[in-house]
Amino acid sequence: MNETEYKKAYLQLYRDYREMADDAWEEFERLDAKKDQIKIATYGLSRGATKRTFEDWVADLEETIRRYSETERDAQEKKLEIERYILTISNHDERKVLTAKYIKGLTWPGVANDTNFSRAMVIKIWKNALENLPDPYEFRGCLYEPL
Repeated sequence: MNETEYKKAYLQLYRDYREMADDAWEEFERLDAKKDQIKIATYGLSRGATKRTFEDWVADLEETIRRYSETERDAQEKKLEIERYILTISNHDERKVLTAKYIKGLTWPGVANDTNFSRAMVIKIWKNALENLPDPYEFRGCLYEPL
């Protein structure tokens, strides 16, 4: 992987963390919606079976909440880190394009719309921005592993 690829992978980390947090939230919503099914499924079962079914659901829900809390915290930390990284660029237009792409998670047409630049201009600005970014290793002062 060359330096530009490392920069792109580093910038993409927030979106990757955000996706993990969103997945955990969707799992929470799925489990939460299942609570009515748990009530229906446990109606008429012996007391021990009812307790076990409910306990399993509660355990799954607690684990999902824990995972969501961790991934959400990690995503917010990564967002701040990537925003600081983007701020190392002095050019306002380059910062705007990188923020739209990597923080907001917009597609190229979305970036063009958000920044009021043509799509061709957005790509040109993006390429210049990647060249102007410092090496992520030097910025962080340590190695990182892309997800």
